[in-house]
Amino acid sequence: MLRRDFLKISGASFLTSLAMPAQEVLAQSEQIFASCVAFPNGQFGAVLLNEQGKLISKIDLPARGHDIALSTQKDKLIVFARRPGTFAILFGKNGKVLGEISSIEGRHFYGHGTFSADGRLFYATENDFENARGVIGIYDLTAQPIKRVGEFDAGGVGPHDLRLDPHSGHLIIANGGIETHPDFARAKLNLASMRANIAWINPSTGDLLARYDAPDQLQKLSLRHMALGGNGEVWIAGQYQNKSELPESLLANASPDNGLEFILMPEDDLAALHNYIGSVAASGDGEQVAITSPKGGSAYILDRHGNIIDRRKQDDICGVDYGRDRFQFSSGLGAFGDQTLDDLRFDNHLIAL
Repeated sequence: MLRRDFLKISGASFLTSLAMPAQEVLAQSEQIFASCVAFPNGQFGAVLLNEQGKLISKIDLPARGHDIALSTQKDKLIVFARRPGTFAILFGKNGKVLGEISSIEGRHFYGHGTFSADGRLFYATENDFENARGVIGIYDLTAQPIKRVGEFDAGGVGPHDLRLDPHSGHLIIANGGIETHPDFARAKLNLASMRANIAWINPSTGDLLARYDAPDQLQKLSLRHMALGGNGEVWIAGQYQNKSELPESLLANASPDNGLEFILMPEDDLAALHNYIGSVAASGDGEQVAITSPKGGSAYILDRHGNIIDRRKQDDICGVDYGRDRFQFSSGLGAFGDQTLDDLRFDNHLIAL
């Protein structure tokens, strides 16, 4: 989001709610980003900052956060706890908390969700852990307090990322295929039988419209994170659950009509990802996609056909999104773009507002 658009949507009340230093930062900004972070004192939060890494606003979180979702109207955000977290917080761009969501008994969040097109509802990926079943919880953001008003089946086990297709209005779900239970922390309980899939669901009815499973040769590939290209393509990044072998691919694009098409990378580059893509982002025109691997300390920019355009080496690199005219990256060691910030440690995902 460019500064003039940000201010137009946020309104004068947002500007006046900021302290003077933050107003000055905003006046000098060309692009606004959001991310979950860790602070030097060991506490966690979520921040808005500009392309230079200067802070605009922040909120404190009770525990480590994961992803941040932006409403279509660009006036509200929701930050999620890291799996298997049980909280999500709705806030405005001035850092004012507008509401809190707690998972119901027998459920936890997977760290991702998306707003409805009109911004009135929110959909969250959840684990019905006693039944090893993935569900999508539905929340009414207009209620005070925020109210859970329903759910539907996610179409698979371990639903992780969730996106709303702006063209069809359908939900796209990356079901990672991994069974977990909070009694066993983050342990993966079904690696021998797991099977990830991508599902398209009608959010009005909960009907499953299309679903494509990972193929047999990628049975241990957990499809986790997604990015929507401006041309309607869906990019899906995976994490392979067998350290002793190199999978044929960790990245795919998909559509409800054509299914999953996996991208083949040169073996050396694929190996540099250490079987793990932590985040994925697409350019505004959909012609480029960026992937990151904090475990491999590597990031790549590819064209839409899978040809590598650029390589980047950086320790613990994970956050990425497409900014004004280029991809911006962040790391768990405080790297943001071409600089390193001493007072912030970025979590997995970076969001260009």
